[in-house]
Amino acid sequence: MSYLICDKCGGYYELKPGESPENFTDKCECGGKLGRIRVNSTQPTNLIDCPDCGHKVSKKAKNCPNCGRHLTLEDKGKTNWFKVFGWFILLIIILYLFYVFIYYQFHSLPSP
Repeated sequence: MSYLICDKCGGYYELKPGESPENFTDKCECGGKLGRIRVNSTQPTNLIDCPDCGHKVSKKAKNCPNCGRHLTLEDKGKTNWFKVFGWFILLIIILYLFYVFIYYQFHSLPSP
């Protein structure tokens, strides 16, 4: 299978048997440049399924060209490191508060 994929909007066209990239212009409707990708069944692709409409979308696309859904990092199978870092900081704060609570349980202040 071969695809023409736009580097700007992420839209794509699957070449049918007998079609060649030379039969098409090198510009997408959005003004981006079209590039050819060959996909073998044993190779991973740069295409994902849109969670809303199921349309194949480039991992580089910000929105699905078919339904317009904004694609998040999770949709693209990537890790959102800001979210991971935020959970890590929250865990550190909770552990610190737990430590302070335990410390003052065993080291209470002397009575006057």
